[in-house]
Amino acid sequence: MQIVEEDAEGARREAEDARKKISQLRERCGDLTLQREDAKNAAEDAKRQAEDANREAEDAKRKAEASKNEAEAAKNETEEARQHARELEAEIARCQKECEAAGQRSQDIAAEIANSKEEAEVAKQQMQEAQEARKEAEESNLRAQRLAELSQVTAAEEKKARQEAELAKEQAYETLTKGLQKADEMLLQKSSEAELAKRSCQDAQSETEALRLELAAAVERALEAEKVVREVKEISARLGLSASVQSCSPLTLGIEAEDDATAVGDATDELAELVSTWKAHQAFRIGRIHLAEAASVPACARVTVQNNGTAPWPQTTIIVNVAGGDMGIPIVSLGSLDPGETAEIEMDLEVRSQSSQALAKRVGRPRHSMPQLTPRSWSGEARSETRSVWAIMDANTGTRLGPMLVFEAVWDLP
Repeated sequence: MQIVEEDAEGARREAEDARKKISQLRERCGDLTLQREDAKNAAEDAKRQAEDANREAEDAKRKAEASKNEAEAAKNETEEARQHARELEAEIARCQKECEAAGQRSQDIAAEIANSKEEAEVAKQQMQEAQEARKEAEESNLRAQRLAELSQVTAAEEKKARQEAELAKEQAYETLTKGLQKADEMLLQKSSEAELAKRSCQDAQSETEALRLELAAAVERALEAEKVVREVKEISARLGLSASVQSCSPLTLGIEAEDDATAVGDATDELAELVSTWKAHQAFRIGRIHLAEAASVPACARVTVQNNGTAPWPQTTIIVNVAGGDMGIPIVSLGSLDPGETAEIEMDLEVRSQSSQALAKRVGRPRHSMPQLTPRSWSGEARSETRSVWAIMDANTGTRLGPMLVFEAVWDLP
């Protein structure tokens, strides 16, 4: 009987242990269910974050494209303003020459007026001579009368003497009248020419003044544009946003191309014109390769960049193509980077031959246009070159952080 009771007690304990295990299993199942729900929620949150990141990347890409278009428009406007200023300077020079010609003409007219005055003086002298001749004629008449009285000449001789005196008087008066008329006509003509020259000079001066005002306005617009650039730089400096390219690993190329390793590195002094055009403070050549005429090849570059400023980069920091073909990389997201930190970017480039690029244009693929480098003669043969440029910038504000990344391809291999 005691054994049966012990067996029953053992069975009860086993049943109690089984119930506890079942309870623990149920609790564990509940925990697993909660963990599964949490994992599901976390996955959904990650999915939403990925979608938000994709949208932010698309927005950054659009802003980068807009910044690129604005930069191109500003560059074109600056070129037009410079061309307009050169045209205005040429027009001002032309007007100054016209003013000088008008001044010379005025001096010539003044000289002619002086000559006319001299001719008028001559006519006046002739008039005086005519008056003297008239007096002489009158004296001759008196002498003739006296001679007639004294010598008792005949009436015919006396009449002849009087006729000669009258004829001399009329001739002297006619000469005097013609001289005065001629002098008046010349004075009137020279006065009209002087007035026309004066008006031409005034018109030229007015046109010159208008051109000067227009040139001043163009200069003011150029100064305003430079002021905006300086303000952007000052804002960037105040924000402490800056970047620099530290290094670039050797290119990974296909067998169709050769790497010019000596060209890789800082090229700020060599590409000073490019640096000045894009208002950058560094130009770093990440590679230069040589290919055959019709060759296309992939190229991989690993570039190390550093935040050398005093403020962390914003999350919207990107590398964007600003000139030349994008070679398959229109934009690369960099994200945030604290001061002093570095990051390595891998750029997988697609270097296409000239024929491949022409085919891409015919089938309507998007492209980023930039004038190619001027073909150079090399040992009597022409070689084709191309250059692509990327900038590091904040896609949200368009603020550039300083460096330019340059890649060049030369089709000169046999």
